[in-house]
Amino acid sequence: MRSLIGPRTIIRILMVAAGCFWFGLGAAPAQAFSSGSTGANGAYNPTCSPTPCTVNLSLPASGVFNFTTVTIPSGVTVKVQPNAANTPITMLATGNVVIQGTLDLRGQDGLPYPQRATGGVGGFPAGEGASPNNVISARDGTGPGGGVPVTGQRNALYGASTSFVSLTPLVGGSGGAGAVAQSATLGGDSGGGGGGAIVIASTTSINVSNVGPGTIQASGGISGAGSAGGGSGGAIRLVAPSVSCGGVILTNGGSGQSGSGQNGRVRLEASSVNITFCSPTGTVSVVNTPGPVTPASDPPLVNLPILAISSVGGVALPASPIGSYSSPDGTIPTGVSNPVQVVLTASNTPVPTIFNLQVVPQTSAVSRVTTVSGNHTGTFANSTVTTSATLPPGEVSLIIASASFVITPQMASLFPLIDGEPAEQILLAAAYGEPSSMTLMTRSGKEMPVAKLSPDDQLRVAMAWGAMQSSQ
Repeated sequence: MRSLIGPRTIIRILMVAAGCFWFGLGAAPAQAFSSGSTGANGAYNPTCSPTPCTVNLSLPASGVFNFTTVTIPSGVTVKVQPNAANTPITMLATGNVVIQGTLDLRGQDGLPYPQRATGGVGGFPAGEGASPNNVISARDGTGPGGGVPVTGQRNALYGASTSFVSLTPLVGGSGGAGAVAQSATLGGDSGGGGGGAIVIASTTSINVSNVGPGTIQASGGISGAGSAGGGSGGAIRLVAPSVSCGGVILTNGGSGQSGSGQNGRVRLEASSVNITFCSPTGTVSVVNTPGPVTPASDPPLVNLPILAISSVGGVALPASPIGSYSSPDGTIPTGVSNPVQVVLTASNTPVPTIFNLQVVPQTSAVSRVTTVSGNHTGTFANSTVTTSATLPPGEVSLIIASASFVITPQMASLFPLIDGEPAEQILLAAAYGEPSSMTLMTRSGKEMPVAKLSPDDQLRVAMAWGAMQSSQ
């Protein structure tokens, strides 16, 4: 953001972790399989020229497409763009699905500080590299199994247990750890993003064709330079009466330092499965009974909290912020001076909640923290916070927003234990344009990002949050 206050001020929000809470029990399959598609989205047959070329497919808020047929021609790559919640993609069809081109859900490769690689749709972002001179430390990769900088497992693991082969619910790949700073003036690279997650279901057949060859790609991203880690592979699930593959199905981990991220999972469900000329990468399971495609949720899924910076100095942030020193995310109008107004928006968050806004300059360890406690207005479902921040002249800074609140012992009993201790506080945070996150904290100071919990414990968090929402 270029302004009178600082020539290039980068507006970003702290990301602690990302989590998807899609858990529940599946219903018994029907005798005659149906994908469940309504056909409302019609036939999907993307084209572009000259080939090879790429077509972007924007994922709706539900994460679900209801097609009649799907045909991806040879030479065409379909890059799925995430929705605000970064849900996995569910692609349903009443008729045949034929893939001769490429369906791309690969995690992004590592990026230089202060950027970080995003996951494929439904996958998790990488950890950021450290700031110059390690003033801000390198961060863990997000998602269950995310890489840990320096001393830990830098390359990401696929977070679900080895017994998790149903891919219901879908779990995307985790991000690799960020790298330490390269020098006093040059930060570290991010890890690779986690591979995405997709279920494709057809009432008739799915063919990943040998023509092209057809490819479904949900691999983890390659790490950045230095000590960054590779992202883990994601998840691909194909469900139909007939599934054949003569092409390529990839959920391999991205290469990183001292190895690679862990491979993801592939599941093929069909009465007839033919993969003679196809070698899917990752843990592969094949069953001869298709479906059900999606689980019913018990308890019902809840809306998780979202915290975002909406505007700075009266300027709304772009839908796709770059977060780069060389390409500011916005321009503060002439005449706006310190302190500048900052507007936060929150949803599914108790009112009132105490918020913190922190300004971290690029070239010094000095930071300014503003505590916002008196102007959080609205409801649990939707609320707004208006505050201000003083941006240091002539420096590039990070703006970090977060919120925390203490939970009662009765409510804490609903959450999973952290190393034998009950949770006492919850930290909410989000990266702009990325999923919101929750971190559980104990009285002794132990912290556990919810996205790093086991699937069973994540379900407990979803249940506890639903109870908290009902009590408001």
